[in-house]
Amino acid sequence: MDATANTDTCKELIRVFVSYAREDKRWLNPDDRHNLIPFLMESMKRQNVVFWYDKELRPGDEFKSNIEAEIDRSQIALL
Repeated sequence: MDATANTDTCKELIRVFVSYAREDKRWLNPDDRHNLIPFLMESMKRQNVVFWYDKELRPGDEFKSNIEAEIDRSQIALL
């Protein structure tokens, strides 16, 4: 087995927190031609980069505490 084959699977996960104004929601829509965030998500997943934005929140979630926790876990904030 090639020793370099394991390096990709051993990379540490990089978390990106995405903050956006509701007016800019089109940048998150995978069906829109200006789908920046879905494009970045797909492009970067091989490099162990994951993106988080409020689509992960569900009704009944503690919004403030969940958002603050994601900010704390993230290494990068995309504003």
